Amino acid sequence: MDDRSKYAGKSALPPEADIKLESVQRSANDPKRTLAPLDNHAIHTQSFGLFVAGEAANDIVRPHEYNQQYEYGEKLMRIKSILTFVTLFTVSGAAFADLEVYKDYDISDAVWSVTTVRVNANMDDAYLEGIKNTWASGNKVAMELGQIESWSIFRSDLPQSGDFNLLLIVKFANSSDLAPNKERYDAFMKEFGEAKNKEATEYSQKNYPAMRELTGEYLMREITLK
Repeated sequence: MDDRSKYAGKSALPPEADIKLESVQRSANDPKRTLAPLDNHAIHTQSFGLFVAGEAANDIVRPHEYNQQYEYGEKLMRIKSILTFVTLFTVSGAAFADLEVYKDYDISDAVWSVTTVRVNANMDDAYLEGIKNTWASGNKVAMELGQIESWSIFRSDLPQSGDFNLLLIVKFANSSDLAPNKERYDAFMKEFGEAKNKEATEYSQKNYPAMRELTGEYLMREITLK
């Protein structure tokens, strides 16, 4: 007997396929869309507009739902692209904005001479003792004479990091105070003393090379944004 005659008046599919189709029909109408276990055979039916590929599908997606999801994804991508463009345009505009000196910010007349120093390990206190009698004592005299406004020493809490671990800073009222001036020099030497200046110079030349390395010299001005 022809196998097809066994299913006359019934579904065009074998009985086991009808069972699977009923499972698919129930799943298609179920809001949760949960499938009954399927075998590895693909079942295709245009009446439901569905395609279930055995174990490859654990959910049923209707064609119109797929189109809606695709259109939503496309819209979302367009919105993201527009937002990215607006953000980049805003940032780039701010980055290339021109500021005008004295209108948008001020530059100080005062100048800071900053020397960066890398003090060798276990030489911190020895170096501080040395500059107390040389660099610091000379700055005290210069400050008393009004040749500098202030002086400072800053030491890092992380002595072994970076190119320097100590800063020597001297503040001048303006850049003209940095220029060579015989009158100021004579006034300083008279107060500091020739003998003390010679002693400080000899000490520095003899001891400092083993204690530290000068890594940079900078002249800095303060910027005040308005």
